[in-house]
Amino acid sequence: MSQSSGPGTKVAIGGLGHLGVKMAKAMGADVTLLSQSASKREAVAALGADHYAVTGDGSAFTELANTFDLILNTVSAPVSLPDYLSMLRLHGTMVNVGVTTEPMPVDVFTLCQNGRSYVGSPFGGIAETRRCSTSPPSTRSRPTSS
Repeated sequence: MSQSSGPGTKVAIGGLGHLGVKMAKAMGADVTLLSQSASKREAVAALGADHYAVTGDGSAFTELANTFDLILNTVSAPVSLPDYLSMLRLHGTMVNVGVTTEPMPVDVFTLCQNGRSYVGSPFGGIAETRRCSTSPPSTRSRPTSS
């Protein structure tokens, strides 16, 4: 997460990614939690997320189009990748750490728009998370959209 997260970046987390919210906030990012329903709103506020968006009715995808530098998907069920990818800004990245056994088709056109990226990671373990959370954030600059 250090490459795409930090002061001035906008990060969305799909699902209740407790560690993702805490890490992105610690790095100075503006964090939005994405969820199918409003049921997690209070839990998210306690974690320190700045915003909460309900994706269940589909309106969040339109309202948040071209908003995020990074989306961390922690959901272990299939999601509509084109919907989520459309919320990424110029050169934004979606990282999938939630594992599903069902296929999730990728619309290549959605990836090509704005130079978006979609990657997966077996991030997983608590020891690895602790190492990441104690490392200093990256100081590399990122391209920005004007």
